[in-house]
Amino acid sequence: MLHRPRAGSASGRGKPCTRVEHKNIMVKTHLFLSLGIVLSAACISHAVTAVPHVNLIKNPGFEKGSSEWKTDPARWQVVSDVSHSGRHSLRIENDDKASYTLASQPIPCVTERVYRMKVRIRTDGVEGADSGAPICLEWYNKEGQYLGGSYPPGIKGTNEWTLLEANSKLIPEDAATMRAVVYLRQGCTGTAWFDDVSVELT
Repeated sequence: MLHRPRAGSASGRGKPCTRVEHKNIMVKTHLFLSLGIVLSAACISHAVTAVPHVNLIKNPGFEKGSSEWKTDPARWQVVSDVSHSGRHSLRIENDDKASYTLASQPIPCVTERVYRMKVRIRTDGVEGADSGAPICLEWYNKEGQYLGGSYPPGIKGTNEWTLLEANSKLIPEDAATMRAVVYLRQGCTGTAWFDDVSVELT
């Protein structure tokens, strides 16, 4: 005759869980699963921002108006009569050398990496002591203090759509936030259009 082990013996199944114990096990399981989901999401988010050759700019062709961009409406307009691709571009008109405004957008900051910036620019009568209409990248620490930037030369005069592209400097370890900027250099006047803005990790 087979020997039936007593409940709670070393060879038996042990005592069944009480309702309280079962509830505690379920709570711990839920916490572990939630933590795993959060950590996985964080890893995925970092992986996405660190992928090279992916455009980090939102609304790069201004097909959604000025959405995602911070601009001064008095100087900047999204227009539909001039564009490089699609139906729209971003235009700045400035006849005051003392006026200096920017169109900017925050981008993911990945330190100790180099970014590639590109933009199509068209100009009409852009002149002044500085280099005209460019794109640039700037970075800041966690307190929001300016740390530095990469400022390639811009485009002056009257030109059809021209591709401006350049690599950034190596982003420093203490950088926490970054932004991409299109603008007319300080002291410059004239009209410039921007389209197909692109910033990628190399």
